[in-house]
Amino acid sequence: MLETTRRDEILAFIEPVRCFRTLRFELLELDDGLARIRAPRIRELDGAGPGYHGGLIAMVADCVAWLAIVTRTGPREPLVTSDLSLRYLRPCEGDLIATARLIKLGRTLCPTHFEAHDEAGQLVATGSVCYFRVPPQAG
Repeated sequence: MLETTRRDEILAFIEPVRCFRTLRFELLELDDGLARIRAPRIRELDGAGPGYHGGLIAMVADCVAWLAIVTRTGPREPLVTSDLSLRYLRPCEGDLIATARLIKLGRTLCPTHFEAHDEAGQLVATGSVCYFRVPPQAG
């Protein structure tokens, strides 16, 4: 279970973050090593194909993975995306429900498992996102 102070710290940290605001993410669940968000489909950002743009799904994956990791590290620890791999399974015609689970909080790398479902509960995409923990600069 995530401590209330950690949850409040994360919520305060992301409140001014532009990608969270611009894409209108709604936090659905935040627990120890787990994050789930609703990312509404913004039709003006659709690509040439039907439904939610795949690049935006990748951005959602990146953001929800970061949230899952900072439930353990706190939001102020410097983290950068190391790698991201997604498999798109079907178009998403509505809002996206994205979940990330922390696999391991390593000294250097923090791999997560990602899943995205449409509003009907169908699996839209799955994959992994890994973050690198940026070490403090030496003196």
